[in-house]
Amino acid sequence: MELLPESEEMGTAARERAAREVRELVSRYRISETDLRRVLHEVEREREKQALIESRKAEQAHRLARERALHVARQLVEFWRIEPRELAGRLSSPTQPDAMPAVKYRHPVTGESWNGMGAQPEWLRRALGKEGYRVAELRADSSTAAEDS
Repeated sequence: MELLPESEEMGTAARERAAREVRELVSRYRISETDLRRVLHEVEREREKQALIESRKAEQAHRLARERALHVARQLVEFWRIEPRELAGRLSSPTQPDAMPAVKYRHPVTGESWNGMGAQPEWLRRALGKEGYRVAELRADSSTAAEDS
């Protein structure tokens, strides 16, 4: 007697075949309703235990992922010397509307700008690569650019 289908496909047809086989076994071996209810109750308890185990595993995985994220955040803050004021807008409550971040980089000829959020725009890569600009020359804050020169 095969208990589970060879494939992991557990569609409606497979479920119906399994229920039919249970009914046949109950009939053939004259399994009482009491015994059948006891088995169903045991199976339900095992499912609940398994669900609890899976829930605990998920919680543990979430805690571990959170710890790793905090570790990476700490390394990035230390390496890039990120100041709290740079993160202040992202640490506020999510109910407050986000203000537009200040422009950090601006092309001196085209006027294209980037606030430093997300992927680097194509104009910035082109300016740094093909056009020969330095990062300091593209900073929107001219006082910072003068200090770096």
